[in-house]
Amino acid sequence: MGAAGYALKRSASEELVRAVRVVASGGTYVDPALAHMFVQSNGRRLGPNDMRTPSLSEREAEVIRLVARGQSAKEAADQLGISPRTLETYKGRAMAKLELRSRAELINYAMRNGWLREP
Repeated sequence: MGAAGYALKRSASEELVRAVRVVASGGTYVDPALAHMFVQSNGRRLGPNDMRTPSLSEREAEVIRLVARGQSAKEAADQLGISPRTLETYKGRAMAKLELRSRAELINYAMRNGWLREP
């Protein structure tokens, strides 16, 4: 019906802010609690090209943006005021949530979502 996003009434305010940001940047948002419903008839899960279902924390998103922009773990960790090991933990969690397996996939995801534009 022309909607670009769907959030649940029970969504936390942080999740609603994410939804608004995704839709405002031209994306489509579906609450992560409903993402399992979006499966094609052949049973294949929809991937990042098919639908955006952001479920990253703000810190995970920051880490992904910095890594995708080419910063080393040390540089990104210094900028965020965390240790490189903590940064790698955030990166690993984010990549698992997004089902990304390589730095190339991470960069591709960031490009498709407009995360490589300067702030």
